[in-house]
Amino acid sequence: MRNKTKELTRGLLALAISFLLVVPAFATEPTASPAPVDSDVKQELESIQSQLNDLYSWIQSNVYNQPTTEVPTEKPVYTPLIKVSSPLNVNLTPGKEAVIEVFAKNVGSSYANGVLVQASTPTNAPFSFEFQGNSNVLSSIRDGGTASFFLVVHPDSDAAAGNYTMDFKFSYKDEAGVSKTDTDIIQLRVAGSTVATYNPVIKGIEADKTQIEAGTSFNLSAVVSNPGSADLSGARVEARGSVEGVSPNGSGTQSLEKILKGGEVKVSFSLSAPKGLKDGSYPVTLALFYPGGPELGATWTYYVDVSGGVSTSKSARVEVTNISGPSGQHNVGQVFDVVVSLKSAGPDVAKNVKVIANAGAGGEVVPISSSIQSIPNFEAGETRDLVFSFAPTVAAKSQNYMIGFTVSYENGTVELDKYVVDSFEQFAGVLAYNPSPTPEPSPTPIPPEEPKKISSPRIIIQSYKSDPVLVQAGSEFDLLLEFKNTHRTKTISNIKVVLSAVETVEQTGSVFMPVNGSNTLFMDEILPGETSSTTLRMYTVPNALARTYSLKVHYSFQDNDYNNYEDSEEIGINVRQVTKLEVGEYSIPSDGFIYQPTYFSFNIINSGKVNLNNLRVSVEADMDTSNANIYMGALKLGSSAYFDGYITPMSSGTFPVKVIVSCEDDSGTILEDTREFLVTVAEEPVMDAFMPDNEGLVFEEEEQSGIALIFTNPWIKWGSIAGGVVVIAVIIIAIVASKRRKSQKGWLEDE
Repeated sequence: MRNKTKELTRGLLALAISFLLVVPAFATEPTASPAPVDSDVKQELESIQSQLNDLYSWIQSNVYNQPTTEVPTEKPVYTPLIKVSSPLNVNLTPGKEAVIEVFAKNVGSSYANGVLVQASTPTNAPFSFEFQGNSNVLSSIRDGGTASFFLVVHPDSDAAAGNYTMDFKFSYKDEAGVSKTDTDIIQLRVAGSTVATYNPVIKGIEADKTQIEAGTSFNLSAVVSNPGSADLSGARVEARGSVEGVSPNGSGTQSLEKILKGGEVKVSFSLSAPKGLKDGSYPVTLALFYPGGPELGATWTYYVDVSGGVSTSKSARVEVTNISGPSGQHNVGQVFDVVVSLKSAGPDVAKNVKVIANAGAGGEVVPISSSIQSIPNFEAGETRDLVFSFAPTVAAKSQNYMIGFTVSYENGTVELDKYVVDSFEQFAGVLAYNPSPTPEPSPTPIPPEEPKKISSPRIIIQSYKSDPVLVQAGSEFDLLLEFKNTHRTKTISNIKVVLSAVETVEQTGSVFMPVNGSNTLFMDEILPGETSSTTLRMYTVPNALARTYSLKVHYSFQDNDYNNYEDSEEIGINVRQVTKLEVGEYSIPSDGFIYQPTYFSFNIINSGKVNLNNLRVSVEADMDTSNANIYMGALKLGSSAYFDGYITPMSSGTFPVKVIVSCEDDSGTILEDTREFLVTVAEEPVMDAFMPDNEGLVFEEEEQSGIALIFTNPWIKWGSIAGGVVVIAVIIIAIVASKRRKSQKGWLEDE
């Protein structure tokens, strides 16, 4: 680059000198011979030349001869970071040796090479330790990777109870060879008191009948187990059915006075399946309430099979046969597994089965493995065990935490052109242990904590539907909305509901407008667990596209204490446009001959407002229709297509011929144009019937002309007739082929 710049500068200087030398020559009128240069001008040119030489010398010394300053290449930044992932807390027993496997994780963004682990404890720690073998020398840990080493800890026989810190130092080199050091700690707890905690579970749920008939009662039993560290008192179990399914007889609640530590208690409930209930599986939920447990109870769901009612097309069903949760208490960072056992209990395959684990939004217990597991096709009768891994965090308290598992799948039925998805939720419990640290003295008094607001009321859209389901653009329809107060004890009031359009790239503004009203609703109150319904008359604008539109339902309300709440949901409305298929006038000749094609053609026009798909022409007749059954594909709105075909009779007689032009719109609705004709087919014509009778005609052999010879010689006669028929057939086929090519070309251009 420097050489090119240097050459360019020299060129510019030479050009400037040449220009200055030439300009004076053109400053005067041309003459036959050049005029002598004036001495003053010559002196001026020499002065300019000298200045240019000085400029050139300055450029040489100050630009090109300067030492080149190299721009340093930016070095990549390597940021490995090693931390202890588990365990973060370890329990020790005085006088009992413990071998601890410690996991170190590289949470940075590059490799850590040649990792050396060193550990230290306070001088007053009542134990000694050493690394097992050379496990503290780790080769490398990639970014996101984990490696482990082993500690052997020897607590003193008289070790005082308490919490002690062990410090770790990780020395390594990054990918650039730079030495780095990271630190972390774990807590070692020596023989302290434990917190009495509960972790009750419900297991062994079963009905006394494998198949329950609609209109009969049955018993459902279960076992409540207490694997906690103390006796459990004041627990109760509630049996819950569903509005459209089975329901308990009576209150459906059973109180449990006491469950001993490690003991079990059996509970039983009487339920009934009402008459007229559709065939299928219906959920029964058992909710367990106990001190320190979830406010809404820990729930387990069991499905019962009902038959003898109204038949339904649901053909797939997924059941949770067991949830195997952890036993005992788990320290912060200690990983545990929960196994969810599934069974495909329906007669057909369950598709798109998905299990989502939810450990709660507080972050006390977090998933270590993926929280979502899927089964694309779950064959009938098949079973699967899905394993989920979790660990308590430092935010956890020494108490029981519930982990929910939501199971969803397509049950095999179709509504609104979509597969219906069934879902339900079951829970597993885990007992976390995290001793509270000793609070440090504060120079200022700590203000009392404000009471936390818990169990906020919520309103949801229980169900909605439009009448008709597919709304015609430019017409009115009824929209039924059913709202539910999901809270068990609180009434919500002063409910304001506002409907608005959800704008997208394809659609701005609303395609729905209220008829004789506004898009705002008001409801006085909804009692706990109750619903309230309302119907709106809506109008769809005529130019709405045929697709599903979203309506945003925003509502605001108050609880018993006049606290204000707001929430919103979206619902979908299916809109269809006018579909119209026009077929031009045509007819099929009523007479024909055996083995001779009968031709017909017509125009097809899409005069509606949506595209038409799977356009085809089919002919039903006791003839050869292979050249009349044609698939023509898509027909865009406002376009047309041309059909040209023929049928060939294979026997004589009178035959009905049905011509069907069919297609589908975007919603799958089939449009048809059917026309029927009668065709009378005669035998192949006999040429002798049209020839004059030659009997009695006498020709002299020597005077017979060429024409007479044709009629008297049968070989020549029939050969001539056959040749004429072939010529006529070739001409007809050529005309039809040419016409078809033109029609197909025009159709393709329309496409």
